[in-house]
Amino acid sequence: MPPLRPDDVICGQFSGHTDEPGVAEGSAVETFVALRAHVDTRRWAGVPFFIRAGKRLPVTVTEVLARLRRAPEAIAGGADASEANYVRFRLTRTSRSRSARGSRRRGRR
Repeated sequence: MPPLRPDDVICGQFSGHTDEPGVAEGSAVETFVALRAHVDTRRWAGVPFFIRAGKRLPVTVTEVLARLRRAPEAIAGGADASEANYVRFRLTRTSRSRSARGSRRRGRR
């Protein structure tokens, strides 16, 4: 894995952090990080890995979301980019997975 660059990392603090019990007034401690990492192998070349972690996020999940590349126009029949296929694996006590695909009805554009 190559070293992270400054534009690969965002750190911050949730609103109201300094109002929490035991937190010093004016504290600048980060409570959130989002980063983009890459793996140096031929198989994963050009595939970003995004990690987000922090306090007071709207949901607590561990998941893998694989967004699949769109097929060339000739094969896809002009499918809209907003209909990208993906596979999501959400890891919980009762693990489940969900997938979706972009498609169009025959004869429609």
